[in-house]
Amino acid sequence: MLTLNTNDYVRYGTNGICKVLGREWKSNAYHGTKREYYVLQPVKGDGITLYVPADNDALLAKMAPMLTQDEIDELILSVKDEQTPWILDRTARNTYFQSVLRAGEFRDLLVLIRSIYLKRQELQREQKKLSFTDENALKDAETLVRKDFAFSLNIPEAEVGPYIRAVLGIPSDVQSGTGK
Repeated sequence: MLTLNTNDYVRYGTNGICKVLGREWKSNAYHGTKREYYVLQPVKGDGITLYVPADNDALLAKMAPMLTQDEIDELILSVKDEQTPWILDRTARNTYFQSVLRAGEFRDLLVLIRSIYLKRQELQREQKKLSFTDENALKDAETLVRKDFAFSLNIPEAEVGPYIRAVLGIPSDVQSGTGK
């Protein structure tokens, strides 16, 4: 069970990084009941406020604490030698990529990034390119990882790629497919 305190930061589904403003009881005029909510404010949400019912397990499951530097380093190292098999059927591959992106699990995103990057390298040796759809999936996965890692590590987004390469021991002049 996730314990949240006022001023904590969490990742909440597709809303990204949110600050916990607190908990509030709100009345439901339609049902005549009161319900407790977590009050969240997306860091990049133009003043939007989200109310997440504290008793709704499905919505609470979309909420995750921000990773620490040690957790990020461990995660990066855990996928160092992993990749998913390349799915030849473009439609099936895109469906898989989209499911990974929607789930937003960092481990799966990092494996996806690595797999697409390795495929890109393979195609470049053959003087070919990734499809537009594959490139977009790569960019989307990199963006999700970059935003959260930059926030947690308190570094600019542009430094996330070099940070990951440093953790992996990859020379800085080699692009890893994890950002700029």
